[in-house]
Amino acid sequence: MKIAAGVLFIITAVLDLFAGLGYLLGGALTTGAATIGSDFASGDAELTNVVNQGFLAGGGLVAYGIFILVVTGLLIAAAVFLFKSIKPKFIIVAGSLAILIELVGIFGIHFGITNLIGLVAGVFGIVAAVSISKALNSPAE
Repeated sequence: MKIAAGVLFIITAVLDLFAGLGYLLGGALTTGAATIGSDFASGDAELTNVVNQGFLAGGGLVAYGIFILVVTGLLIAAAVFLFKSIKPKFIIVAGSLAILIELVGIFGIHFGITNLIGLVAGVFGIVAAVSISKALNSPAE
């Protein structure tokens, strides 16, 4: 279970790396378009509202992209800890954040197969971390 969870963490991290970079790019483009639109929005209340929504959406996409990239690093570290059977609390946190990212992606954007891989990885990681914790806390024979 530990090896499977570690491999799934790495696969999820690679997928999340591209997703995070995509969200960063999308947010930057949206914010850039809103900046350009703000030059034309002077005096038009409806266009100003659209520009403000563009700034808000772009900022949200950038923040979500940064969060995904941070969790990507945590998943890679957690995969190493899974392979070494150490630091179960860190693995549980990384698995929980992986599940959180995928749930935000499912309910906020859309559902895809990559979301399912991330959810399975998070659950496997938590289950493996619990077994590591039990093994570390059991008395040595």
